[in-house]
Amino acid sequence: MIVQKFVNAKAFSCNLYILSGEKGNILIDPGYYDESIHNYIVKIGGISSILITHGHFDHIMGINDLIKDFPSCKVYIFALEERLFFKPSLNCSSFISNPYIPSCTIEPLQEGKYQIEGYQVEVIYTPGHTKGSCMYYFKEENLLFTGDTLIGESIGRSDLPTGNENELYLSLIKIKSYPFNDNTRCYFGHEKALSYKQLKEMNPYLK
Repeated sequence: MIVQKFVNAKAFSCNLYILSGEKGNILIDPGYYDESIHNYIVKIGGISSILITHGHFDHIMGINDLIKDFPSCKVYIFALEERLFFKPSLNCSSFISNPYIPSCTIEPLQEGKYQIEGYQVEVIYTPGHTKGSCMYYFKEENLLFTGDTLIGESIGRSDLPTGNENELYLSLIKIKSYPFNDNTRCYFGHEKALSYKQLKEMNPYLK
């Protein structure tokens, strides 16, 4: 599997990931959409699935344009995040005077293992940054997408709508107890990727 990262240079430096391989192609956290992303998707033969780690505007504001160009895409999000996803006052888009409502239907997820585009994807529920934050673990490919639960040497904030400091603390305990391989490649909503070994060494919240 190839992981291609795009970074929104105009706002908040959010990461968008496109995963491509023989089994299929998946996009994670479309916080924006532009010609370079469109051209790359066309080059790899399209996408059929979008995974959302959480519903803050800086991770979803490319969805409507993406769906226009690739209308067969399914959008997956943790079930408890649905309310935030569709409400500007909760997804924080109203904070920047640009209320954003995704014009798509969603495929609600629960914690557990799913087959998506031929890949086995484990959904790990990690509330705290938002009520429905989750991580996506591709065990066979040794890849972990954390959204804003973990961000390199730090963690996501818990003072935005539906965030909860205690829930985030419990999610960190859960992550520390999870048997990730040290070589697992960790991709964050912001910042550069690290191996899980590097993450444990650098992130004080995982000590």
